[in-house]
Amino acid sequence: MFIHITNFKKKFVGILLVPIILTIILILKSNYFNESEIIIGAFIHSEKEINYKNNLSEFKKDESYKLDERFQRPSKLPAMKLKYSFIRPKDSNEVPPYVAEGFPTIYQSSEDVIHGYYAILKSAANMLGYDGGCGTIGWMESPYPYAYRLLSNEMKENITLENFKDSFKGTGTMSLLHLKPAYEPPNTPDNIKYYFVEVEVLKGHPYTTRAEISKRQANYFEYYYGIVTTEYNKKDGWKIKSVNYLPEIYLCHPLHEWAYEYNLIINFMYNSWYGMDFKIDNTHVENNYIQVYVSNQDNKYKFDFIRLTNGDDVLLREYIKENNIWKEISILTPDDEKSYKISILKFDNY
Repeated sequence: MFIHITNFKKKFVGILLVPIILTIILILKSNYFNESEIIIGAFIHSEKEINYKNNLSEFKKDESYKLDERFQRPSKLPAMKLKYSFIRPKDSNEVPPYVAEGFPTIYQSSEDVIHGYYAILKSAANMLGYDGGCGTIGWMESPYPYAYRLLSNEMKENITLENFKDSFKGTGTMSLLHLKPAYEPPNTPDNIKYYFVEVEVLKGHPYTTRAEISKRQANYFEYYYGIVTTEYNKKDGWKIKSVNYLPEIYLCHPLHEWAYEYNLIINFMYNSWYGMDFKIDNTHVENNYIQVYVSNQDNKYKFDFIRLTNGDDVLLREYIKENNIWKEISILTPDDEKSYKISILKFDNY
């Protein structure tokens, strides 16, 4: 009898340990292996806190109005004019593939598939249970399968169509503000291309009762920036392999530290840290795309920055002039590159 009780206790303890072990594994996986979540069809990442080596909180005293306009206001840029326009979805009784009128079946350009993706999302809305200020918005959820079709098979393995739709809850529309080729790390295959994007998302507040709707809460804008990775194969053409966003913040940066201004980044990072003794020769700015030409006693260099809606100048690409041709390079150490440059290397799941 004692033996039976002992065996029972062992089995009982084993049964109790199984869910505990599984819980621990899930927590570890959540904390260490899955640092991003799917929102608005993308992996959303958080910036890791950086201990800056300089403090220039006094830098902006004489320009407070100008800086408030730059850093604490929404986008003043027009949205990009996209190559495609989502006119209407197919009839409800039609079946996949979901190819909208005027859109190609197979994309032969990596930029084109990104244009197609955001053109579809611009007309989509997942506002059920959210207040948009009126009735139906756009084509509601009908366009989402058309956008989902543009994802690669690998991305579809990570997110189902239902998950994709659900990730847009509360979203009334999305606009593409920037689309620029991004840095390609060494040994990037020819069938992989990276693009910097910035998006503007118009959202509504959730409600559960009719009384809450009558309050008419204000809609609000969110801004994200990041990297869209595209992939080509002969059968499917160009597809979207992954979308990685960082949310833009307004109420802290640049009220602290210095890494929001391109000339400060060049001065402190390249000159103070790397000792490159750069002098800014010329700056060209067009639609928040900033090209900075610098030189030292040895060479001429060029740096491409994007000024985000929240006012931050984000480093996109680095070049050196060789034989009168701009050759893309990477000057930064791997840690600094991940912290101060927007590329696919910034994201853990690329």
